[in-house]
Amino acid sequence: MTHTLIRAYRETDASAVGVLIAETYADYNLGFLDPEEVGAYLGPFQHADSSDPGHRQAIADAIRNHTVLVAERDNEVVGVLRG
Repeated sequence: MTHTLIRAYRETDASAVGVLIAETYADYNLGFLDPEEVGAYLGPFQHADSSDPGHRQAIADAIRNHTVLVAERDNEVVGVLRG
């Protein structure tokens, strides 16, 4: 049986959380756009797969908030709550 762990966000989660946000938002909120327009609506998350330090920092800055929790299953981030 696999369990899901809810825990506090760590800066090392930024890449995985960025990818999750980008994919989820693109799939469920931006379907009305042409594919070439999606990046403009994703802001820094359009670079979620980038290894560029500037992109990674912009994503980490966008995620940072007073309360950020992640759901983790099998050492993989599968959910995020930012409030």
